[in-house]
Amino acid sequence: MQPFSKREPKGNESWLDLVVDSMKENEAPSRYFWWSAAAVIASVIGKKIYLNRFHYKLYPNIYVMLISARSGLRKGIPISIAADLLNEVNCTRVVSGRGSIQGIIKELSTQRTLEGGTVLSDAQGLLLSDEFSSFMVRDPQALTILTGLHNTHEHKNGWKNTLKGSPVEVLKNPCISLLGASNEIHFEDVVKQIDLEGGFLGRTFVVYEEKRQRINPLTEAPENLVPMNELAKRLHEVKRLEGEFKWTPRTKQIYDAWYYKIAQIEYEDRTGSMDRLGDQALKVAMLISLSKNDSLELDELSLLQAIEKTEACMGGAKRVSLGSGNSEMAKATAKVIRELVKAPDRTIGRRELLRKVWPDIDAIALDRVIETLTQSGGVEAFRGRGKEGVIYKMSEKASKQFTEFFSEFMKEMN
Repeated sequence: MQPFSKREPKGNESWLDLVVDSMKENEAPSRYFWWSAAAVIASVIGKKIYLNRFHYKLYPNIYVMLISARSGLRKGIPISIAADLLNEVNCTRVVSGRGSIQGIIKELSTQRTLEGGTVLSDAQGLLLSDEFSSFMVRDPQALTILTGLHNTHEHKNGWKNTLKGSPVEVLKNPCISLLGASNEIHFEDVVKQIDLEGGFLGRTFVVYEEKRQRINPLTEAPENLVPMNELAKRLHEVKRLEGEFKWTPRTKQIYDAWYYKIAQIEYEDRTGSMDRLGDQALKVAMLISLSKNDSLELDELSLLQAIEKTEACMGGAKRVSLGSGNSEMAKATAKVIRELVKAPDRTIGRRELLRKVWPDIDAIALDRVIETLTQSGGVEAFRGRGKEGVIYKMSEKASKQFTEFFSEFMKEMN
């Protein structure tokens, strides 16, 4: 096993890439490890670095949800790796287990002394859960409160929780990151329409996966696995950094071109993800840069990778918000769209589609869904050859909402 400290990054490889490389023989999707490691950096650096947005300071705290199409994609392993890394660094709060939003607020407002003597008085750290549906006791205000806490710059003078009959709780210098995991069914049960359209999902990177990155029985020791204490060395360096991130002339040019481009795209988005894409990409760019060096400079490649990673999460947000409408057919429509997205060339025969969605959707309900999608231009229906019967194909416009967003721009920049 080659120690991390003796491994030289290849080209523009970052610490985030090295974490992924260390876990490449694991079955969990590689994106799960990348985003978990990004959340770790965010919680380690806290509120000590920022990018000047002139009307406010942008801090790199992030909310990340690892979502699987079904259970069994090993989501708990990246969460566990994140916990182990933070335990090695031992410099910030980690709130895990199960509790109420009131309990979480109390924990964040309470001064703690870590092993080694570090005193934590600020409300900074990571909310960590390997199953988000059981992380918090059901409370209709829970995700609304987390939505508000995400905007670190809005709480320069702290955040107060004032309830009748309870002492006032004050979160000092709050800077909260979140890393959670869930399968699609559990996520839908916890995150309601008000949260999907009220800002929580728009502030969250949804890392949606359907398949394991590989099949590995793990009966042999992985060759690339790096010990936690070696991986944590870069984090020990990161935690000492502070100050303002600076632009380079080239990154300004790239960001401006990209920002103007996305601002003019007509994209149906009830979650608000698109409107927040600019700042979200900048948060990730800072984290990527921090994972490579101490320069506090937004370099070109970090920004381009951040744009690519951020855009890739837009499809996930779209997928998990499909069944959130008020219509009684919303969930049925979501199931049909998911099957179309997974189908080769976004095309599927009626018989096969009905087989996949039964017993949740019967033939009559399917006809209603297809009629709605056809009228809206999302699906085309046509007669196949011979005995193929009716075939459904997702329109090009609808397909783009679930796949590539700005691939042409990325090719131009590269």
